[in-house]
Amino acid sequence: RQMCIRDRYGSPVNVPPSRRKFSMQRLVQNVGEQTQWWDPPRRRRVAEALLIGLFVALIAFAQRPAVQNSALFRGDFPGFYAPAEIIASGQGARLYDPELQRQIENTAWPEMGGSFLMSVYPAPVGVVLAPLAFMPVVVARVVFSCLMLICWIFVVRALARINPSWTDQKLVLGIWWLAALPLFIAIFGGQNSSLSALLFILISERLSQRNARADLIAGMLAGALCYKPQLGLL
Repeated sequence: RQMCIRDRYGSPVNVPPSRRKFSMQRLVQNVGEQTQWWDPPRRRRVAEALLIGLFVALIAFAQRPAVQNSALFRGDFPGFYAPAEIIASGQGARLYDPELQRQIENTAWPEMGGSFLMSVYPAPVGVVLAPLAFMPVVVARVVFSCLMLICWIFVVRALARINPSWTDQKLVLGIWWLAALPLFIAIFGGQNSSLSALLFILISERLSQRNARADLIAGMLAGALCYKPQLGLL
């Protein structure tokens, strides 16, 4: 079939076979050069530079005024801290009392100005998070984000097991994905998406093994997804 391109006015212009051959050879050559340029060592160096840039940006952002209300520093964490405090203080019967949650969150974050994040997570979530209530709020916030970061590291490792071609690039891929804003906020913005992703990928990995023991573990992990009831339905 004859190849054609279009000129500046949109009219088709036939490409002579000789020119066509030259263009294809040049295209293959360019692709090869780009692939050689974007080799694993270079990707690693770019990823390391990106990680340093993220760290510097976090420090610079922390120096700005009025960051307490940001999605990064407070985020959704009050919705996890309130049930942890309620369980730790022995008031489990009032776990879903909106006024009690409002009081706890506004005491920890006065800048919320009377607003609050209503937590409707199942009671076991508050039990698991209860140790955070014995820490200063800032420390509890950092611990929570570190736990979500650890979950993401395990996600990357699991993906490398599923796709062996990623084995030597786990660090690079993890940093590049971390630089994506939705994932970055999910990890450092007081959210639990990393834990959900880890459970999903572990379930898929166990089901692919097709044996009774793996199926049992997959079922237990699927039950753990019920910490978010809508995920349990999936």
